[in-house]
Amino acid sequence: MRYFRTLGLWALLIGQTTHLLAQEPATPQAAPPQEPKAGRFDRLVQEAAEKIDAIDYVSATMKQIVHVGDQAIIAEGTYKIGPDGRALTEMRVPIDDQVGTRLTISNGKIGYRYSKIFENETLEEFQMGKILPLLEQKQIPPMIRRQFDLRIPSVHPGDMLRGYLDTIKFDELKEESFGGDPPRDVKVVEGQWRREAISAVTQNPNAKAIEDIKGTIPQHVRLFLDAKTSWPLRVELFRRDDRGEFKPLYELEYQHVVIGEEIPDEEFQFTPPEKLVAQDMTPIIVSQLEALPNKNQAQAIPTPGPSPSSVSAPIEAPAPKSP
Repeated sequence: MRYFRTLGLWALLIGQTTHLLAQEPATPQAAPPQEPKAGRFDRLVQEAAEKIDAIDYVSATMKQIVHVGDQAIIAEGTYKIGPDGRALTEMRVPIDDQVGTRLTISNGKIGYRYSKIFENETLEEFQMGKILPLLEQKQIPPMIRRQFDLRIPSVHPGDMLRGYLDTIKFDELKEESFGGDPPRDVKVVEGQWRREAISAVTQNPNAKAIEDIKGTIPQHVRLFLDAKTSWPLRVELFRRDDRGEFKPLYELEYQHVVIGEEIPDEEFQFTPPEKLVAQDMTPIIVSQLEALPNKNQAQAIPTPGPSPSSVSAPIEAPAPKSP
């Protein structure tokens, strides 16, 4: 149980800070958040997201490592995506003498988020056939759209990269070889929190450093993008220790990545365990989407004026030493 709580705090905090920056509008006329100003390396990540958006099928194995003190908790699993909202992520992590399971799956019509840790099982259901058409019909600012995307079981790596862009200012680029399976040339981009993201998380407009957040929170992000396909082969999150050195907190790695090879529809099917009642998340999401204006409506959502340039400046901190 502790593993999943830790993973939720670390791995998802940066990617999901979008919802703190975006905030669901109280009314359809509410002004959307301003998109972060893109620098040179931010644009490289944005272009990578757009490139992998065009990929129909991907299958890969996954490994996640969460560092807790001197311990490294390792989870391994499978990742698959297909067209029209098909997606599967299944992770398994040893817990004592058992194996915990976390599964998100969608066949494009119905999706589930399932978790089993010891005897505790939870199941959430998403009627994707109702949610996905509304997402396409509505006039939704990009940052708020990503907020909805993160809440349904069909998250695409393009959405993950854009989530990082909402929060992280990328300011360094290296090119190197990645010793995966198979080995690949990669572009490594690194960055730190944007000031507006820190203010959103701390709820303090004067906060200027991630150290202002209590707890063990990542301070630095490193992305390894396949030089040919732009696929994010590896993600690393770091925090600076008392000596000023960066130590790893979280690692995500894709291996055996196969792009463009069709995956049978039955691999995106899921039969819930008997007697386990699913919590239907559809009405909540649909009601929030229905409150937003349609794309063909005359009125446009107003755009806020430019924010001070200092808000988008990167936080000054030394880059982590190469592992």
